[in-house]
Amino acid sequence: MQLRIVISLSVVFLAIGLFAQNEPYTERQIRIYDEIGENLAIIKNSGRDYVLPMDINWNYYYLTGDESEGAILLMNGRTKTSTIYKTQAEYRRRMPDNEANNLKDLKDFNSDLMLQLGRTKTLWVDYSSMVNFEELGQRMQNLESINNLAPIIHNMRKIKDEHEMELLSYAIETTAAGLREVMKAAEPGMNEKDFELILKYKFQKADCEHLGFGIQAASGPNATHVHYGNNDRQTEKGDMMVFDVGARFAYYTADISRSFPVSGKFTKEQKEIYGLVLKAQKAAINTMKKGVNIQIPANNALDVLNQGLFELGLITDSNSGWQKRFWIQHGFFHHIGLVVHDVGGYGGILEPGMIITMEPGLYFPADYLESAKRRLSRSVDSAEIDEFIKKVKPIFNKYINIGVRIEDDVYITENGNKVISKGVPKEIDEIEKLMKETSLFNN
Repeated sequence: MQLRIVISLSVVFLAIGLFAQNEPYTERQIRIYDEIGENLAIIKNSGRDYVLPMDINWNYYYLTGDESEGAILLMNGRTKTSTIYKTQAEYRRRMPDNEANNLKDLKDFNSDLMLQLGRTKTLWVDYSSMVNFEELGQRMQNLESINNLAPIIHNMRKIKDEHEMELLSYAIETTAAGLREVMKAAEPGMNEKDFELILKYKFQKADCEHLGFGIQAASGPNATHVHYGNNDRQTEKGDMMVFDVGARFAYYTADISRSFPVSGKFTKEQKEIYGLVLKAQKAAINTMKKGVNIQIPANNALDVLNQGLFELGLITDSNSGWQKRFWIQHGFFHHIGLVVHDVGGYGGILEPGMIITMEPGLYFPADYLESAKRRLSRSVDSAEIDEFIKKVKPIFNKYINIGVRIEDDVYITENGNKVISKGVPKEIDEIEKLMKETSLFNN
């Protein structure tokens, strides 16, 4: 009971501090004014989220903190004023304290825009959520250009400000606490659904009411499926489990993956694969620094996996292009923020303020070798594939149904990086030690 009170109070104080300030939204709009000059910008709040049952354009929310469906933000670069237009039904929604935004009825939008268009040469619009301009007719034809505002906002969103860092840090810490609990609770015979419910319970107790994406609690053969989400299998002794999960706080989502044996003790084969993935992840994180192209850490992880797989006998030629990627089933990184795969793309230079995952993984589904010919038939000679399968199959059979993914959320700093998700263990000895503890969910 005391723990619950402490957690709740911390959330209350965090929320008071975050929602009472108007600086994040005001400062973000000021940066937009710097980009659009004396012109106009329009952003409509409509779009779909991965998980939430709501229409929302995260670019609109990022600049306003407002959730009102169908609302429109009009920014006037000449007067440095912004107005939110919303329906009367949406007026009841709580708005963050933000002096930058005036508030008007949505029915006034077209007439107000008509008056302001006469003094602008360029109209900036978020192309991801267009506004219907048909009624404006001739005024629209007088514009010299209509530009896309979304890339400017996306470039801002990839660098997290202090406000966002507080929200993301809390979501990440909550996710880590949930994963620690499932490690302690794990025992053969539990259903995957049990683990999902433990995580949801821990998240909701910490006031993280939503998920950033569907929970993956995959055991045994399911652990070899990258996007498994049924969570309905009963676990068995010897199963490896892969969790991919992210609590969401104030719309900002974490993303952490951990893998461990449900019995609490790694087998020799599980240790070999897990140790290799962990080594690859550490090699990548060590090079996630300011000024480094994001592909370099990913390539470092791939090189470590490639060398380790060669040493295990799971590839026969470490210089073969197709063999280097043979066991790799997904990418190694992405930005996180208002959505789990946040804006920022999969290339470019690492900058301070970015939060990026690093998540190498290896998976050994029972039919993986059998499907090799179908997957590679257009690029690799059939005889070469046959020879490869013949050599690696005896080794592969030892690792069937082992899946391992290790994912952390990494904050890029001026002098290196900080692993924000370190609150959940990933070293083999630390995992085994934690799994000896008793959970409140154990009978």
